[in-house]
Amino acid sequence: MKNVLSGKILFIVFVVLAGISIVYFYFPPSAHFASSPHSDVVKIYYADNISTAHQTIIDRFNALNKGKIEVVPINLPFSKFSTNERKELLARALRSKNSKLDIFAVDLIWVPRFAKWAEPFPHNFAQRHGIEFLNSAMESCFYDGKLVALPLYMDVGLMYYQRNLLRTLMSDDPTIERRIKQSITWQELVAIGKKLRNNPHPVYLYPGDNFEGLVCSFMELILSQNRDFFNETPIELNTPESRKALQMLVDLIHEYHLTPYIVTNFDGYRTDIYALENDVLFWRSWPGALVQFKHLPAFKAKLRDVEVAAVPHFAGGVPVSIFGGWNLMISNHSKHKKEALAFLLFCLNEQVQMTMYEQGGYLPVLNDVYMDSTHIRKYPEMTELYRLLQNGVHRPYREDYTKWSDVISYYVQQAIKKQISVDEALDTATEIINSKKVLVR
Repeated sequence: MKNVLSGKILFIVFVVLAGISIVYFYFPPSAHFASSPHSDVVKIYYADNISTAHQTIIDRFNALNKGKIEVVPINLPFSKFSTNERKELLARALRSKNSKLDIFAVDLIWVPRFAKWAEPFPHNFAQRHGIEFLNSAMESCFYDGKLVALPLYMDVGLMYYQRNLLRTLMSDDPTIERRIKQSITWQELVAIGKKLRNNPHPVYLYPGDNFEGLVCSFMELILSQNRDFFNETPIELNTPESRKALQMLVDLIHEYHLTPYIVTNFDGYRTDIYALENDVLFWRSWPGALVQFKHLPAFKAKLRDVEVAAVPHFAGGVPVSIFGGWNLMISNHSKHKKEALAFLLFCLNEQVQMTMYEQGGYLPVLNDVYMDSTHIRKYPEMTELYRLLQNGVHRPYREDYTKWSDVISYYVQQAIKKQISVDEALDTATEIINSKKVLVR
């Protein structure tokens, strides 16, 4: 027994030390960031997934402010860190009160958790600076009556489909594409799958790994039936709406055979790759996916054939897309808040927002962008994306949401893998969330 306990203690110590080492590597103590004593340049440290688009705007800002302000990126790439790992890294760094972390990006659903480390902005920030934000972008930036973040870009759940493949396989239905654009019902999707049962390729994919993307898919199915579902406290997950939602995710794999079991290992990135490699007809994703792959020669021709549509909904319900996106916060321990704000304002310039869209597929947070005929002529898909934004809903906006999400994603995936029943998954998740127990996997 002593050996078992010793092993557990050693493992816990190892995990803690590893976590400290990672935080120290990405967020060293202030002395490691010290500027030259003869330099008048104010260095602003900015933690985010630094994509090509992010680096472009950082370089542009630094060039415009040469000799005055320099933004120094701290790269936390999605290729190395899951969103949950990024969340914990940031939280540890901010708890240490490191004054050299000036700006940090948060998934919009993290805002309640990180608000205590953020410098608030004036309530009239948008009016003061003449910025017309999308209402949906600003909703996630307030917590406890304070404006604690500013939106960098939006995301919204959608369904991709392969146009030529659809037209070939469904040539006897001339209105199918128009209906898909508007959002077909899940029952219609199943009917299409039955009609194409001799098609060797999967009909539909969704990301089924144990992560936030699976929660988004699950919530879209629930909220298309009842938009107020998550407003109740305590939460009750085992209801007709949630059973119907989870049963559909299970049945797409095990009953209708439209979705391969392998999706239980897929995050969003792997879902997109598999869909393009295997001529999948439909798949659930996010707007930036196509831009990520446009540089890959193997996908160039296929990407020209991929179109955007609304996520399916249940008959009798309404189309719903979950909002995603990332917001920027200024650390309340930063010694350079004025310079940090200058960079945030730069990021909210229309030209910069369009650079983020063009290079990274990141949806602008400014209303005017979607009304500009010049942008629409160049990027006609923006009209469709703007329409999808009108169907968007936010996930429950609460401080303990990330704990909810961890529990829901784990038990939803267990049901999808047929390791437990739908009822057991929903009952157990409800019990753990309401008891505030820690999920032990």
